Amino acid sequence: MSSSTKVLEPAFQGVGQKVGTEIWRIENFQPVPLPKSDYGKFYMGDSYIILQTTQGKGGSYLYDIHFWIGKDTSQDEAGTAAIKTIELDASLGGRAVQHREIQGHESDKFLS
Repeated sequence: MSSSTKVLEPAFQGVGQKVGTEIWRIENFQPVPLPKSDYGKFYMGDSYIILQTTQGKGGSYLYDIHFWIGKDTSQDEAGTAAIKTIELDASLGGRAVQHREIQGHESDKFLS
């Protein structure tokens, strides 16, 4: 199985198959899907991975992955978010653009 089709993390199975946003919070070194009712509620002691899928030309999808690091998150959680972002990108065929977001210093793209 090639790395572009191999899913490295069970929480990422089937992601990026439709336009929209998907969010995971890092808990015990694992990404846990965030309920849609909690989207937009980020806590300073946590780290999150956010996948934004948009429609590209010719029917293909475009991917932006943001990993957001709360100002009081642990070094372990921040590191896990970074590693799991790479795994998510790999599960999407390495076609995503990765963005590191630090609480209080988020990019305009992230805030839009």
